[in-house]
Amino acid sequence: MCKKFIYFFFFMLVVVLAAPFVMASDMAFYTGFPNDGWYSNAQKDIDVAYIIAQTGHLFGDVQTFDDTQATAAGAWVAANINDGEMDIIWLPGTMPSVLYPLGNTSPDGSPAELWLDGGNMFINVADWFAYCSYEGGTRQTPDNGAGGAENILDLPGIITSADGVSLTRTAAGATYMPGLPATLISDRQVTLAAVTAPWEVSEIFAGNGTVADPIVIHNTATDAYMVFINQADIADTLNRGALTSQFLLNWAADLIGDNPYPRGPTPANGAIGVPADANLSWTRGDGALEDEVYFGTDPCALPKVATIQNLPPFPPTWNP
Repeated sequence: MCKKFIYFFFFMLVVVLAAPFVMASDMAFYTGFPNDGWYSNAQKDIDVAYIIAQTGHLFGDVQTFDDTQATAAGAWVAANINDGEMDIIWLPGTMPSVLYPLGNTSPDGSPAELWLDGGNMFINVADWFAYCSYEGGTRQTPDNGAGGAENILDLPGIITSADGVSLTRTAAGATYMPGLPATLISDRQVTLAAVTAPWEVSEIFAGNGTVADPIVIHNTATDAYMVFINQADIADTLNRGALTSQFLLNWAADLIGDNPYPRGPTPANGAIGVPADANLSWTRGDGALEDEVYFGTDPCALPKVATIQNLPPFPPTWNP
């Protein structure tokens, strides 16, 4: 497989980074079954593929784990809990038992809690964080209920169960998650008054002063982050693939750490109607000494057309 940074227009540009190796955050997606009243399994798979396509270049390693890969998932989590990076796990509104045993049988010291104790991040979309599991495609019993989120975060009352709550997009929401509508509906919101020390509200993307969703909370003691995005049922579903991607690219990129890969192309990756002679620019990878530009149609057999040194102007540009 050719690992190159690729533009797809009417033509294709590949920028290959020449930089020293640096550590980058890792990300894993739990692709087991969601609660079908809150997220269709097919749409979940589409969203995961989209997020990886849009943001995979930010990470040193990207993995997906379904319900048949619990052992591998547990090993990946254990290897990344305290590796000195802020790694991320994305959940489709259901909690696999490999992270948090069902029925709150391990309310303290679960892998999910240790994940946050290690200064990492969860992103939860759709159903109430850690409420239930649909491992194998059916709802498992017993549910964790409200206790799942409360035990993992040590925050009683952190989720409000209220259907059809109207929330207003904030200025941060417009800036960092432009896919959010001005007004949106949430069915399971974060209760702002329940966010108590060592946790703090880090960013609100939509809210009403009492509850919020999407929202980021931050643990000042462990430096962990918990992100809630569109905890809403099927009727109130937003584009979770786009919103997660926007959050990672626009808000979380600075937390992810040094990223050796070029990113942020202009024109955007996948753009259509771009003139063949358009100037191309991108964000240089962290620590990169130069970018090598390859131009053609076959990503595995491209002629090199330029070497762009780490000198002004910034960002690096190339004129075809």
